[in-house]
Amino acid sequence: MLVVVFTAMQIYAMRKTDDLLRIGADDHTHCTLAGKYPHQADKKEMTLGLGLFGPMLQPVLDQAAGDEVVAAQQCTVNDRTYFQIVLQRGRTLISVALTKRGDADAFPRAVMAKTVTASGTTVHEGEVDGYSVAGFESGVYMAYVVAALPQDETSALAARLVPVIRHYTQA
Repeated sequence: MLVVVFTAMQIYAMRKTDDLLRIGADDHTHCTLAGKYPHQADKKEMTLGLGLFGPMLQPVLDQAAGDEVVAAQQCTVNDRTYFQIVLQRGRTLISVALTKRGDADAFPRAVMAKTVTASGTTVHEGEVDGYSVAGFESGVYMAYVVAALPQDETSALAARLVPVIRHYTQA
């Protein structure tokens, strides 16, 4: 009986993790790949586009060395507002996004989950609709890095961004 309960809990945890990673993938699909982001050339305009997270732009860029910043904006998908930085690596677009956590938005602990730990934060990894997604909780926000890159590259960028995002989202 204990094995059945454990297995059911792990299945629930994996499904919940997939649902939470989809939140980040939705932002990438609708706000980045659909081309709805402003094609900005001026960092001041990008900083303003991020609203209260404007000061986070340069530290994110410092951790994404080699990636080009394309846009920084706020975008709404499925009644969620995202604060998003769009990067480009070669021809691949990368979304770095924050959205407020809902009441049920918390990554569950799962023995079989794909995770990495960065600066004491658990970063959850997965694939949604062919995109690699790395997501983690930071204060009252969920943070995501999403791209059509190998999972290790997406997760490595997310791991470098953990301290920056935590700095700007911890109250």
